[in-house]
Parts: sequence; C-alpha cells; structure tokens
Amino acid sequence: MATITHADEETMMGTTDRPADYTPLTRGEQTALAAAADIEVILTSIDAGHRMAGMALTDDDKAAVRRVDSGASTVDDERDQLIAELGLDYRR
Repeated sequence: MATITHADEETMMGTTDRPADYTPLTRGEQTALAAAADIEVILTSIDAGHRMAGMALTDDDKAAVRRVDSGASTVDDERDQLIAELGLDYRR
C-alpha cells in the first residue's frame, strides 16, 4: 500500500501555490494562537465550521461556550445541564 504524504495531499487538492519558505504551524503553535484569540473570534470560527456541516450554533450554544470561557461554568457542568434538559439517563 502506498503512503500519501502531506505534499501529495496538497498536490491532489491543488494547494501547492505556497511560498517556498512556507512551513505549516505545529500543533503547539496552533494551540498558542487559539489561546490568544478573543472568544468571539473563536466562536465565529466554530460557527463557520458548523454551518458548513449544516449545523449552525444556536444562541444557547454560544452562551454555553462564553460561560465556560469566562470561568462561570465548566464543560462538565454544561454537559450535565444539557443531559438534564433532555431528560436523559446518563451515567459517567
């Protein structure tokens, strides 16, 4: 079986028009950029991805992200609240 490299993928996708000194961001660099971004920028990016998938974020979704970002809530709290609202029997 042949191995497909990142360069092969770029060629197949027609994305090889980058400068000769182009270097993709490392996972750490991506994480640092995301950590420095304003929550509204992050929400806009998340919403765009969800819209492309046909699942736009609701105002409640955005409010939950803002609560977690501000420290007013945790991801676990938000998950538990959603499970309670849906009336599901969910055990961790």
